[in-house]
Amino acid sequence: MSARRRNLLDHILVASDSCLCIVDARRRIRFFSPGMEAWTGWDASKVEGLSCDVLAEEKLSPVDLLAAAFNPSASTWKGQVEVWQAVLPAANGGTVSAQFCSIPLSNEKGQFERVLMIRSDMLQMPRESADHAVGQELH
Repeated sequence: MSARRRNLLDHILVASDSCLCIVDARRRIRFFSPGMEAWTGWDASKVEGLSCDVLAEEKLSPVDLLAAAFNPSASTWKGQVEVWQAVLPAANGGTVSAQFCSIPLSNEKGQFERVLMIRSDMLQMPRESADHAVGQELH
């Protein structure tokens, strides 16, 4: 991905209300969207920079467990888009669950360097709303 396209993507992601995060090739969370902050209750400053590649330790903090949930699979790093279910620890001590889609992002050399993870269960519009929207477009 060219620097220009990456900057455009970064600008779009920052402006989005969607629940999403980006993990880099070192398996660190590099971006945790305002939508993710609102949904999970975790402030981006506590999540960004955390490693997703957590070794089995005796006791992990809830925010470390959150980060570990976003560890991309080997298939994703090979270019495969994957859909998966997550139960994540919320900042209030509870949990939140959703379906996510992992989308590998490549650089200008075709190497996968980041993974965009977006809450995909919110991307589907209810059928009635979709039909209404199509009807509105046609009129």
